Amino acid sequence: MPLFSLMIAVHNAEPWLEACLDSLLAQTEPRWQAICVDDCSTDASRAILDRYAAADNRFMVIATPQNEGQAKARNRAVPLLEGEWALMLDADDWLSPDALQLLLAAAQHHPAADSLALRLVRTCPDGTEAADDAFPDGTAWTGTEACRQSLARKLHGLYAVRTEFYRQWPFDDSARLYSDDNTAHQHFLHSQQVVQTAAKYYYRQHPDSTTHQWSPLRLCFLEANSSLRSMLEEEDAEGKLLRLAERWIWHNFVGIWRSFDAHRADLSEAERRSAEERLEAALHAMRPLRLPLLDWLRPAYIFMRPLPVFEKWQRLLIRLKGRGKN
Repeated sequence: MPLFSLMIAVHNAEPWLEACLDSLLAQTEPRWQAICVDDCSTDASRAILDRYAAADNRFMVIATPQNEGQAKARNRAVPLLEGEWALMLDADDWLSPDALQLLLAAAQHHPAADSLALRLVRTCPDGTEAADDAFPDGTAWTGTEACRQSLARKLHGLYAVRTEFYRQWPFDDSARLYSDDNTAHQHFLHSQQVVQTAAKYYYRQHPDSTTHQWSPLRLCFLEANSSLRSMLEEEDAEGKLLRLAERWIWHNFVGIWRSFDAHRADLSEAERRSAEERLEAALHAMRPLRLPLLDWLRPAYIFMRPLPVFEKWQRLLIRLKGRGKN
C-alpha cells in the first residue's frame, strides 16, 4: 500500500511533464501512487502519461470527458486515493528527490499533524531559484493559526494532508480557476496541527501565464473569492479570519479591476459588459465593515460603490500618479 497519493491534473503539459513524473521516480521514499488526470490534452501529454504508466504501475491514468479545469480534474482522483497522505503536484512542477521521505519524517516527528507544508522554491526561465523561507523547518501551528497565516499569504497552499481530508473537503471547483486555493484554507482550519517541513516543491514560473498578464480568466478570481468568503462564513470562522479574508478579497478586486481597465480597449463590447457585470456583483458582495482601518486610509484601497463611483476614484488616482512622474 502506498503512503503517499499524488494528484496530477494534466492539460497540454508536454514540455514539462516528463520532468514532473521523473521527480516521482527519483523519490527516495518509494511508497507512493500518482493519479494522473488527463484533462483533454491536445498535445502529446496523454501519450507521455500512458508510457510512464506502462513502465511503472504506481502511475495511474484517467481522463476527463471534457476539459474541466484543475480543480474538477483533481477531484476525479480523490475516490482513487489509497495513501495515508495526499498531495497535489502540478504537471509543470516537480519535487526534490527526498521530498516524500522528509514529509514522512515530519509526520513521524509530529504525530498530531494533519497537514505538512512543503518548502516552496520558485524557479524562473533563466534558471534562478528563490526559496520561501519565511518559517523555519519544524514550525508548528494550530489549525486556526495556520489558516490565519495562509489568509495573510504568508503560508502557501502546497502541502500534504491526511487523505480523509480530501474525502470530506475536496477541491473547491466553484470557479474555473483559483477556487482550488480555497481548499488549503479549509484543510488548515480543520487540522489539529500544521507543520512546516524541509520537503521542497519546485514551482515553475511562466511569465506568459494567466496570472502574469490580462485574460478574462482572471475574473475567475472574483467567483473564487466569493466562494472563500462563503466557506469561512459557513465554517463560522473567527472574526480575525473573516477580516483577513476580506482584506485579501478587496485587494484582489482592486488589482483585477486595474488590470481590466488597462486592457478595456482590447476587449469586445460583450466582453467589457460581461466583465463589468461580474465586477459589479463582486463589489456588491463585499463586506466593507470587515476591512481594516489601514485600508480605509490608503487611497488606492478606499472602499467605494457602486462600480461607476469606484472607477472614477481609481482613474483619478491613476491620473494623479501619472502627473507625479512628469
